[in-house]
Amino acid sequence: MEMPFHNFIGRYCALAACCLLIACNVNYDRQYFLAKPEQIAVVLQRCELGESSGAGCLVAKQVETELLQLSLALRSDPQAFGKKILDLQVELGQARANYQTLQQQFSSELQTQLFAAREQVRVLSATNQSLLTVIRLTESVE
Repeated sequence: MEMPFHNFIGRYCALAACCLLIACNVNYDRQYFLAKPEQIAVVLQRCELGESSGAGCLVAKQVETELLQLSLALRSDPQAFGKKILDLQVELGQARANYQTLQQQFSSELQTQLFAAREQVRVLSATNQSLLTVIRLTESVE
């Protein structure tokens, strides 16, 4: 009975180790830092201590610089910053509408092409069936 318990503990430890490895392997990309800006300082501190290196450090520094520049722009001219946001939201709305229009057109074109391809298959199948029928009739006469 001790064997199954040890087997369970071994499996549990392996599962816990996998979860820990997955949790530690965070992909530090631009979207991550924009979603969790408080993590920029944490990652940059790890980079300075040599605990972390590579692309994550570079991306954290780039996002930090970008956010500092945006913060300065907000402080220097809040109205211009707000207008920039409103203009961007209008442009985003237009881009979304354009995307949906293109997606609908694309779907319509695909449906038309699918119907045409289906019709072509039907006609070719019927022609093929006719030819095979002629061959069978000819063989049966001979």
